[in-house]
Amino acid sequence: MALEYPLILTASGRVAGYYHSAYRNIPWLRELAPGPLMSIHPKTAASLGIKEGDWAWIETNMGRIKQQ
Repeated sequence: MALEYPLILTASGRVAGYYHSAYRNIPWLRELAPGPLMSIHPKTAASLGIKEGDWAWIETNMGRIKQQ
């Protein structure tokens, strides 16, 4: 599986103000963070052709999501 999914996903970080998927309907919080955000090391992103602000698929053997 490491060959198919060579990166390690950690899901412990969060945007202040949100708790899991709660509070996303509050307009002023949506202004602070309007979309789903991912964090990736700049060197890793560059090696994958991902630039600041790009949308990318995050995929595991369980499924996939698209984040910015």
